[in-house]
Amino acid sequence: GQIAGSTVVVFMGHGRHGLVMWAGDSRAYLLRQGALQPLTRDHSYVEELLARGEITPADAHAHPEANVITRAVGAGQELYLDMDIVELYHGDMLLLCSDGVYKELSEQHINAIMRHGYSPAGIVQELINACLEHGARDNVSAVVVKVIERV
Repeated sequence: GQIAGSTVVVFMGHGRHGLVMWAGDSRAYLLRQGALQPLTRDHSYVEELLARGEITPADAHAHPEANVITRAVGAGQELYLDMDIVELYHGDMLLLCSDGVYKELSEQHINAIMRHGYSPAGIVQELINACLEHGARDNVSAVVVKVIERV
């Protein structure tokens, strides 16, 4: 009796700007000068409770309805993607990932892996390995993009 859908996060870069679009709880993060910051906000019941101040961030992680998504691909007649434009700088890295990554690894752990000096492909492999070591209770999907200046 439930409708199945899929979350999505998309990044398109052009010149010094990038467009991030998303629906559901797949996320985009920006690593700039060693600081990791989220670029997306989950479309979930728990995120709505947080925004209204009805629960604390500590309550959110263990909330019984933590997996209830309020927007997803295929879940309705129409799809609405949130979007944001980000200015890009040489050395920036973007992480696009499913909830299987950020629910297994803290943002501090993700930050440490991304700052380690691996290539984008190496970062993805290290993130996957770390998720598997933690039990990988959900699907683990990740893409890393590194911004470089043209020569």
